[in-house]
Amino acid sequence: MVRVEEFEDSVEVTIEGGTVFRGDYLIAADGVASLTARCLSMPPRGVAGPSVEADIVVSSEAFAGFSESVFFDYFCLPQGYGWIFPKQDRTLNVGVVSWDRKAKVALHFAQFVDSYLNEADVISKHQIAFPIPAFRGEGAVATRRVCLVGDAASLVDPVSGEGIRYALISGALAGKTIAGVLDASFGGAVHRMGCLAYERDVRCQVEPQLLPILRFASLPFNEAPEHYYRRFVLGGRSKAYS
Repeated sequence: MVRVEEFEDSVEVTIEGGTVFRGDYLIAADGVASLTARCLSMPPRGVAGPSVEADIVVSSEAFAGFSESVFFDYFCLPQGYGWIFPKQDRTLNVGVVSWDRKAKVALHFAQFVDSYLNEADVISKHQIAFPIPAFRGEGAVATRRVCLVGDAASLVDPVSGEGIRYALISGALAGKTIAGVLDASFGGAVHRMGCLAYERDVRCQVEPQLLPILRFASLPFNEAPEHYYRRFVLGGRSKAYS
């Protein structure tokens, strides 16, 4: 995809090679760097936090130490965390993310891996880097004929970076909205609003799930990880952390 244009009665998507697709409405799930949003002059709604992760195949002994649980470390880099998820075939998904855009995540990732895995236990590693668009509660998610969903709309937990659930919810809302607009039996306000009805539904049904996290959890997570860990992870219990 190289260009998106919205007209009074349609939307056009141009792909590489010049082929043009034309439709009445568009659901854009084109990710954190949404070309759709940029072409339609919709400013970014979130803060893109840098992330590095890798699928690491390890020895049987190393895998056994992580095979029964999901592991998080909230103290391995500023304004972020590291994780280790067990997968099949002695593979661990290991990564770090930070909401500090200046963080040297590649360096922190290497240090994180070295902290929990011995070099001799690592058999192979496939590493990638990508940004995660943390929700900040500002900006539009729709025009009259276009709905931004998932990462394109920055519908991502501003602490954990989890976005799959919100992508599914927003995608369903967008589909429902467009189905309603196309159904002549709805008529009236729905037809006049078009995809702007989707934006209303996102603000009423999705953002109320993200706003409390942004307002009450993201500040201690970013600025006082010890407090965040005790209050939101341990739930006020006196268990020590390391």
